[in-house]
Amino acid sequence: MRGVKGNLEDISCFLKNVMPGFSNTQHMVSNYLFDIGEGRATGRVMYFNPMEQSTGNEVKPMFFLGFWYVDEYCRTESGWRIRKGVGEKVTTFLNSCF
Repeated sequence: MRGVKGNLEDISCFLKNVMPGFSNTQHMVSNYLFDIGEGRATGRVMYFNPMEQSTGNEVKPMFFLGFWYVDEYCRTESGWRIRKGVGEKVTTFLNSCF
């Protein structure tokens, strides 16, 4: 995954530096599974993330990433919020034929 762990400022800074390296991306989220209790919940959510690298060449490598979001939530006065989020890697595939 090679991401960054931190607060909103750390993550925003990381993304601003890394994302220009990709000319096209998608973030598809599906297969939600939640266990909801009194003021607390857990969730497991699948996502698929194809990312095309910006290379300046006609042939651009494409990454296909598959992960689970494994989250803990808590209910606040403002509604449900993510208390803790972890990305659990399923697969990473690089295809340089695109």
